Amino acid sequence: MELRMGERYQEAGGKKLEKKKRSRKETKLRNRRPTPRELKIVSAVVAGYTNRDIAQKFSLSEDTVKHHLTNIFDKLGVSNRLELAIMAISRALVSNS
Repeated sequence: MELRMGERYQEAGGKKLEKKKRSRKETKLRNRRPTPRELKIVSAVVAGYTNRDIAQKFSLSEDTVKHHLTNIFDKLGVSNRLELAIMAISRALVSNS
């Protein structure tokens, strides 16, 4: 049984049906491409740098590096640095230099 728009309106209690709004994080994760800064951090991870090394290299705090890595993990669907490095190499997210 297919409902027409008027019937849906009545079933919703006479209230206007609205699209569900996405949270800020859901919207961000829909765009699953790492930013240029995140790609530089991915390259450093692949090269074997520690968070402290990455922070020094890019003049960031270690907490900022951790924040970037959390975002990168979420965007790419990985859970640790090894998975990140394997994915980055297999998808050519980083150059071989």
